Amino acid sequence: MASTTQGVAFRLERFEWTSRHRLELVGRWSGLGGRRLGQPTLIVRHGGATHRLPATADDPEATEPGTDLWRAVFAWEDEPAAFDETQLEIGRNFIVDLPPPRLRRSRFGRSKGSRPQIGATSPASVVEFTDPLALHAALVAAREEAERAKEELEQVRQQAEHATHEAERAQQRRRAEAERLHTELSTVRTMAEEALARERAYYHDLDARYREVEDTLVVQRAEHERLHEELRDHAAATEDARERAERLHTANEVAEKELADANRGQIEALAHARAEVDRLQGELAGVAADRARWESAARAEIERLSAALAGAEQHAAETETEAGRLRTGLAERDEELWRARVQLGELRTQQEDVERLTAELDDARRHGEESEQLREELAATRGDAEAAATDARRVRARLQAVREQLEGTVAHQQTAAGRHTDEEPVRAEAVEGWDASGWLESETGQRIFRVLPFVVVPLLLGELVLLALLATGGL
Repeated sequence: MASTTQGVAFRLERFEWTSRHRLELVGRWSGLGGRRLGQPTLIVRHGGATHRLPATADDPEATEPGTDLWRAVFAWEDEPAAFDETQLEIGRNFIVDLPPPRLRRSRFGRSKGSRPQIGATSPASVVEFTDPLALHAALVAAREEAERAKEELEQVRQQAEHATHEAERAQQRRRAEAERLHTELSTVRTMAEEALARERAYYHDLDARYREVEDTLVVQRAEHERLHEELRDHAAATEDARERAERLHTANEVAEKELADANRGQIEALAHARAEVDRLQGELAGVAADRARWESAARAEIERLSAALAGAEQHAAETETEAGRLRTGLAERDEELWRARVQLGELRTQQEDVERLTAELDDARRHGEESEQLREELAATRGDAEAAATDARRVRARLQAVREQLEGTVAHQQTAAGRHTDEEPVRAEAVEGWDASGWLESETGQRIFRVLPFVVVPLLLGELVLLALLATGGL
């Protein structure tokens, strides 16, 4: 049942007595548009008076867990009664007309723990089967119970369809989420692998360059040592030349002294010696200039090699720092890859949940098919019950005719017994014997006993079928 007020619709799911002093209302709201519902109040008119029953629940918008059902509970101080009119008022803005509440029953109107056992009979049931009025009442009750079972089965079918639809929507959402996460994981994995490959290539390039710098540094150190060795050799040669020049100077002084004492004939030899001394002094100056030039060149080369060595050592330190940064980045990429693997495990778990929900959906569909079969069986049982009711009416008419005939026979016998009261007790016993057994042997009694099995047996079979279905929980 659905009611619409100012664009807001309320679909009633159930309105019933859950106890002697408690009413429960369950339904679904639509078209609220984000508006908040006010305090619900149940307005009932009974016995010419109007009663306003506020909701006893703390939260007026309480919903049942796992569903979108709206639920409200109202207290009734008197005994349950049939109301003349019932309305639901929400915050004095919405008023919804409601049908009369119904009594809560367990499945098919039987209370829990009172399900009959197959094959078990009681004296009351025997009386019902032998009394046409009781049979008719039982058939009417069975028909009403079948109608209620049909309504409950329809509600169960609607709930099953709603649950199936919700399960399919949840499965589609989970499948889409799993595909999206799988795509994102593939993209992250590809990006991580590409970044890791680039970092590894860059690290290998830096390692090769670092090794090249180390090799160049070794060569430069060897060249530096060679230049130091040549500088030491040149210094030794310069020292030898200086010592020889000093010896020549000493020899010159000695020669000059000897020339002062020598003959004039030796002046030319002295001049020649002086020229030799001058030449040797010129060579010594050239050697000194060469020494200064070699020392300057050696110092410049040493400074250049020292600067190159410092640059190489600084570059090696920078290379080592870059290698440490790359190692840290590689560790971070490994950690990201590990997290991606953990996400992949979670996705696999979600995929298992999706498969489990798919299996539950298949079970729900199978239960829906079983409910459809049970509805067909219930329809067949209803047809049998209607046929049995028709037979019962026919038997009732026949029994009424037989009863009238028996009443006429008994009246006739009573009149005959009044005229012959002076007869012996043996005749009275014979009359009583005729009433007890002769009537059963009469044509009317035989006709009734021939027809009675065709009426009672189908009724018994129909009742046994209903009891079997109730005992197995099929309905």
